[in-house]
Amino acid sequence: MEDFSLDREYVMGNTLLDEQHKAILGYLKQMYDKVLAGKGSDELFAVMETLDVFFKLHFLDEETMLDEAGSLDLKAHVAENAIFVRHLEAFFAEMREMPSTTHAIDKILFLKGWFLEHLRHLVQEHVQTRAVKDLSTESEFRVS
Repeated sequence: MEDFSLDREYVMGNTLLDEQHKAILGYLKQMYDKVLAGKGSDELFAVMETLDVFFKLHFLDEETMLDEAGSLDLKAHVAENAIFVRHLEAFFAEMREMPSTTHAIDKILFLKGWFLEHLRHLVQEHVQTRAVKDLSTESEFRVS
């Protein structure tokens, strides 16, 4: 059985974003389970629509948090999110064509893999931004 839990390495320490990340993985698991169980398209499409809206709202929250934190690479992150939204739209279009179970599972696992890679980069970016802020705070104290 495929694991859709949020491993410790992907936790940012931001309660809102961490909970959203868990929820996204939960929606992906629901899709995975529905495809494996041969559930009807109505049930699958309902989860897909929820996931689509949730991803877009999540990216707005994520970008706001990164901006407020003084992210070192916010523009690149926003661009990556926009590319992902395009991939997500293509993914949903393919899923509406009702591909084979194997193909649908492969697509869901690809989406999960991309999302986890996105989280890995996000956590690294967040840690780097905090480290730079900590260094600048230390130098402010030393100069005084």
